Amino acid sequence: MSYGFSRAIIRFAFHHSVVMILISTASVEVPTYIFVWSDETVKHLKEHGVTPDEFERVVQDPHSNGISRSTGRPYAVSILDDGREVMCIYEFIDHMTIEPITAYELD
Repeated sequence: MSYGFSRAIIRFAFHHSVVMILISTASVEVPTYIFVWSDETVKHLKEHGVTPDEFERVVQDPHSNGISRSTGRPYAVSILDDGREVMCIYEFIDHMTIEPITAYELD
């Protein structure tokens, strides 16, 4: 799957978190977000079989998105390169910063 944009990743250590800055350099209109990762969130996603890179790809280029009726949090859904359809739940810290919450494969 091609996303039509390039990514530059800069990592900063911050209280056991990693901030990943993704910069879109193509003319395609793709949202650019900063993802704030904690060790706990990375571990939680791993338990659900989703990597941070997969999470970011789903949120940056979803085939559908919306607001969860049960939690009120935003979600994004997309199909990964391996064919899995994944839903990612997150919180906006501000208009361009995202805190990942959870992700899981849809049946």
